[in-house]
Amino acid sequence: MPQFGDMHDDSIYYVSAKSLAAGDYRIESLPERPYQTKYPPLYPLLLSIAWRMNPHFPENLPIAGWISWLALPLMLGLLTALYPRIGLGSWRGWLLLIALALNPYVILFSSRLLSELWFTALLVGAFVLIEKAAKTESSA
Repeated sequence: MPQFGDMHDDSIYYVSAKSLAAGDYRIESLPERPYQTKYPPLYPLLLSIAWRMNPHFPENLPIAGWISWLALPLMLGLLTALYPRIGLGSWRGWLLLIALALNPYVILFSSRLLSELWFTALLVGAFVLIEKAAKTESSA
């Protein structure tokens, strides 16, 4: 990942993931190692899988890249389930999926260690569950 660290947030997420893999959520680079309070822990917790699989820094970046990229097919799969529920026909839904998958920003965010696509996938998953609960009148 030659672009690692260009956006600053990706390196903060990854250092926080290293801290979580070690057992706490602190800022390792500061002298007193204060607790991390600026960034939420869910995405670094996901990235900590890479640190647990391989604790050596440059060699574990491809694992983290794959973890970050997995949000793209998850998001597209959830959108495939959501579009028919909200009334988008078959060709309109596929056209929208293709336009989204080929969007340069989506490609950029799926190739970096950023949390935007994972957030979007969780948001679309929530929309699918909300739509399902509203249609079936379930207790959820």
